[in-house]
Amino acid sequence: MKVVKKMFLLLITLVIVVVIFSYLDYFLVKTKNTFPKVSIKVNDKDKNMVTYNAIFYKVWYCTKDKTTRIGDYGDPEPSCSDSYSFVDGYFTNSFGTKISQKDLLIMIDKNIYTRDMIDIMNETDVKNAIYVAEAYEKTLYKVLDSKKGKINGESKEYSVVLFPVFKKLNDTYKWTYDENNLEEYYCMSENDKGEKTFSKYADGYCENMFNTLNFDEKWCSLYKNSTLVYDEKNTSSFCEN
Repeated sequence: MKVVKKMFLLLITLVIVVVIFSYLDYFLVKTKNTFPKVSIKVNDKDKNMVTYNAIFYKVWYCTKDKTTRIGDYGDPEPSCSDSYSFVDGYFTNSFGTKISQKDLLIMIDKNIYTRDMIDIMNETDVKNAIYVAEAYEKTLYKVLDSKKGKINGESKEYSVVLFPVFKKLNDTYKWTYDENNLEEYYCMSENDKGEKTFSKYADGYCENMFNTLNFDEKWCSLYKNSTLVYDEKNTSSFCEN
């Protein structure tokens, strides 16, 4: 009986250690852009993709454009950008819809839309997908500096942030932070509840009117047709009233 009890305690301890290590491994993958230490690695050369099957999640890595996506086992497999063929700058999906290289790269950046999703899109679907992807990318701002100044008559700390722009670089389009583009500079203020608001930053000052980063009803209804629906913890907050 004592042997069985010891074995049971050993098993419980082993499970706890595995869970803790898996969580730490996942945290490093998310924050340090590394790959899982404990996983089964599958290299699919035809898809130009490497898949890491960890214990509780998966990591997909596109070998050509070096993009990474983390997801659950129930999430759809992403598509790597190099798996699309372009004729005169356009990709034609299975539905017969022609999609420009620029629009396609916007949709597949960070794997917001998978190949299966894109293959059945008509022209309206493409326009809606561009709307969703462009709006989402704009939330991925870069903090440039921290300052203190008067906002609405009160002395507060705020951050100067830069929003990304989608532009052509080295014969391809990508989202980039153009620090020379002052039009994309904003102030970000955060209250005690962690709620963030933004205002235009110009000539070293913040405009008095601060707005939240919530999206309109159109975006909140359309994003659920993308892989962003699997990141409800973050994306759903943009649609809170």
